Amino acid sequence: MLSTEQITRAIARAEENGDLDSLASLRYLEAAARKDDPVRAAYDSVRTNCEWVSLAVLRDELDRRGLTTRGQQDAALVQATRAGAILIPEGNQKSLTPADWDAALTLGRGPRHLIAYGV
Repeated sequence: MLSTEQITRAIARAEENGDLDSLASLRYLEAAARKDDPVRAAYDSVRTNCEWVSLAVLRDELDRRGLTTRGQQDAALVQATRAGAILIPEGNQKSLTPADWDAALTLGRGPRHLIAYGV
């Protein structure tokens, strides 16, 4: 199966080319892929106009969706990065609240506070 990132790129190409048949099939695949990705589903439900979502906000939504332990959430976030999610540190570290620090996921060289798909 294609990753959500690959599906997103294919949708963009189909839209550019006006390929409505492919677009319909790709939208179906996109919905199926998001159903299997609890992080993407939670991200889509809390994202506003901004692409980047705070992990503190996302973790609250994951908790509401049944991923209640930190271990479950961390595993889902790591899996999401394999499916195209991007996690970055907040550029303005002084703006972070204690909840932001607590929600951060440490990958590689430091804590990550924000998530986005397809940016």
